[in-house]
Amino acid sequence: MKKHVSILLMIVLLSVFLGGCTSEVPIEAAPVEPVVDQRQDVKVGVIISTLLNPFFVDVKDGLVFEADQYNLDLVLLDSRDDSQLEKSHMQTLINEKVDAIVLNATDPDAPVSMIEEAVKVGIKVVTIDRVINSDKVSVHVTSDNYTGGKLAGHFVLEQLEGKGHVVELLGIDGASVDGERGAGFQHVLNGSEVEIIEMQRADFDRLKGQSVMEDLLQKYANIDAVFAHNDEMALGALKAVTQANRKIVVVGFDGIDDAVIAVQDGSMGATIAQQPKEIGIEGIRTVMKLMNNESVDETVYVPLKLITSLTNE
Repeated sequence: MKKHVSILLMIVLLSVFLGGCTSEVPIEAAPVEPVVDQRQDVKVGVIISTLLNPFFVDVKDGLVFEADQYNLDLVLLDSRDDSQLEKSHMQTLINEKVDAIVLNATDPDAPVSMIEEAVKVGIKVVTIDRVINSDKVSVHVTSDNYTGGKLAGHFVLEQLEGKGHVVELLGIDGASVDGERGAGFQHVLNGSEVEIIEMQRADFDRLKGQSVMEDLLQKYANIDAVFAHNDEMALGALKAVTQANRKIVVVGFDGIDDAVIAVQDGSMGATIAQQPKEIGIEGIRTVMKLMNNESVDETVYVPLKLITSLTNE
């Protein structure tokens, strides 16, 4: 009999918050690579930065799905974007004597000391999506965010025919994915006649994305495009643009359901689609490889793609 997945969360609250943002599309079973020993006694702790973001809900779904394939005991914790709560969760998992921790961190520095403590007692640490400033992490599983930023840059250049004014909506200060996406985007635009006229933080949040964009629309009459470093901010910006009756190309990042729908109906220009479920699946596969002393690259990349209204789904 398979072990139960231990969800150490307030189930009633999560069902209320997440009911509106998860998809009913089942996860397709990807082929499980052979391993030396499909151990039945591996206990894995998972810490997610926030389960109020549908992207990370999909990551969680992938983790849970693949853990079930390996018959693992999974302990799942939600940090709610609170670094102190994240540290508490790390201590909980160390006390639980898990074999490995899969960590999607709130920021790159907060969990460093706890990672060191975990590694000292023999716990493998795998990070997903966001990089941690620690050399104690065994493997990092992520999308190639820099390349994704370049895809966004090339799309904007094409849409603006090489000339125009762009604003960037940035995420949480210090988040590695934020810097990587921006660097790739800016690399493509450097030397072109497309000018980034302002960059503002909206903390990966839809409401903040709308509010920041409303202010930018008041400030500038010549905005031709927006690149938001995630889809939540892009969708907020799109609402502000629509309400202001402005014609602006909006590009997001993540490929969440709401953004894909907005792209398909023509209201949003594009989104760079990550595969969050695959990130979760690969996180568990990586843990199993580490448990079986298999060779694993320091960084494991999950493919992504540009989705436009012309993309065949």
